[in-house]
Amino acid sequence: MVACITCAVGYLMLGPSPLIPGLPKAVWFNILALVIYGSLFGITIITTMKCLVIGAKEVGLPDDLSTFGLVAGLYNAAFHFGPHICGSHGGNCWVCVRDYRCCWHVSLYVAVDVVVVVVVVVVVVVVVVVVVVVVVVVV
Repeated sequence: MVACITCAVGYLMLGPSPLIPGLPKAVWFNILALVIYGSLFGITIITTMKCLVIGAKEVGLPDDLSTFGLVAGLYNAAFHFGPHICGSHGGNCWVCVRDYRCCWHVSLYVAVDVVVVVVVVVVVVVVVVVVVVVVVVVV
């Protein structure tokens, strides 16, 4: 959780966001923001995959390569869905910065990410509860 919050702070530093006043608008600061985001992003990926595999085993999937393949395939599909959809959003941010000189695009991007994470967590919790109920009823 700390890595996710720090990644969000790194994103807000990139730009910088008007939500955090007093941040310098310099190249070195953007590089620092990217280093913070990039170094902690790997931690979030590793822990997410580990939790998904543990969850798959807990709901009764076998501990073999087919489970790992299923989890990795679903994770990669979800992970690459974001860049596929956000390509148009990135273009909109560029137009916003180029034409209107606004610097709220990074804050908007972080807000959209937070909303998506909350929705995904709620959906995952609902799916896990449904699976557990079905397993309990069947057994």
